[in-house]
Amino acid sequence: FSQWREDNSVPMNSLQDIWHSGINSFCPMSRLFISDKYSHYNSRFLTAFPYKLTTAPDLQKKFLIALGVQKSISYKDVYRILTDIAECYGNGVITPDNEVNLVSDLTNHYFTDCVNYRFSNHSDRVLLSSDSRLCTAGTLYIDDMPWVGSQDIHRTSRTVVHRSIHPASAYNLGAKSSRSDHFDEQEFEEFGQHEDIADRIRGLKREFPCGTTILKELLQNAEDAGATEVAFVLDNTDYSSKTESLCLSKELHPDWYRYQTFTSLLVYNNSTFSENDLKGIQKVGLGGKKGMQTIGKFGLGFNAVYHLTDSPCLLTRRDSDKNISFCVFDPFRKFLRLKPGSLPGTRFNFDSDKLNRFPDQFSPYSILHSLNANFFPTLTRGDYTIFRLPFTDPNVSRTVEKILSDFLQNSSNLNLFLENVHQISVYRRDTTGSKMLGTFSLSVTPLPPYTPPPSLNCEFLTQIQISKRHITI
Repeated sequence: FSQWREDNSVPMNSLQDIWHSGINSFCPMSRLFISDKYSHYNSRFLTAFPYKLTTAPDLQKKFLIALGVQKSISYKDVYRILTDIAECYGNGVITPDNEVNLVSDLTNHYFTDCVNYRFSNHSDRVLLSSDSRLCTAGTLYIDDMPWVGSQDIHRTSRTVVHRSIHPASAYNLGAKSSRSDHFDEQEFEEFGQHEDIADRIRGLKREFPCGTTILKELLQNAEDAGATEVAFVLDNTDYSSKTESLCLSKELHPDWYRYQTFTSLLVYNNSTFSENDLKGIQKVGLGGKKGMQTIGKFGLGFNAVYHLTDSPCLLTRRDSDKNISFCVFDPFRKFLRLKPGSLPGTRFNFDSDKLNRFPDQFSPYSILHSLNANFFPTLTRGDYTIFRLPFTDPNVSRTVEKILSDFLQNSSNLNLFLENVHQISVYRRDTTGSKMLGTFSLSVTPLPPYTPPPSLNCEFLTQIQISKRHITI
């Protein structure tokens, strides 16, 4: 070093190995790095020189680089180091704690925030298992369902990730969430609206007014689906303590738990979604009715809900086949970690047993039954559809209060477009309890038989008459 500092005359490019006194062995130059973070490791797979070893650190760094020491540790280097360790041990246990810690530190430091790495084409990525072996990452499971107990998670057919590996690192490298193992391949699928959605929704918000029209659009959807009962529930409940047993873990989807905690508007009806309905609601433009461009079943009108939320979701059950679907729209990609280029949302398919495995996820929906057990079914029985519109903007809550009040004050014109729906209720719920803001019944009253004059080429239609039974504001 002294001679190189004086005249730079020492030939450097011929060095391939250097003696490492810490491991009493020669070490390839390709495994030498400048790094303060990893300088305490004395490993045959990685040796790091701290940056400040002398009183002239900048000069020393230049000298090490001239020797062939790597300036820093890159993702490519980490991938090669982990692969080298895996090849050295084969299927055996990594016994020195020092090397187990090295694998863990490298994995957590380089892959926790590297979301897109999960979707790159590296089928041979390796990951530390619970028994300290380096295995193909795609064969391991993340232990992210602590509430069901270790016996269920550590089944003999499943190998889990080492406890020192951060769940996000494991997920990004290709390990599977234990939660996803509870959904068969056909039960977990991409879901979302298909167009370049963010700009399209901004345009729709300009086209559709923010007011009682939003509720009327949702009423029209329920009417077209054959629903007879509809309820609107402004839910101010704090669900921040119910974020563990979610369909997606907050370690892997760090913004997902926030989605659970927002004040929201729940919109219930006692009809269900068919597969065609679920396909239709993903179309931003025309919706499920061919050529329909105004209000109607999942036409443009449904998208008026984006005045209230950035990410609507729905839960629907068909009693005929006991199938339950939970669909989340995430057009602005705020709450789900989605594969680049994928649809902006997710659909989960459940049966009743799987639904009960994730109680926190569905606590905002299950509260409906507690409001009125005679009106709202439990989540595992009957036909229903429940939209949840979480208010990602806290100012929306005050807007919705006014919308609901205006809706109740001006309910007399609902007979203009409702035939199937005959019961509508409005609730508000918060930490102090629940309050019914209003309820009213709609009835269909046919007029006496009537024969039009022969000169009129028309058919007499049943008249719809509204009668208010009980309204409180």
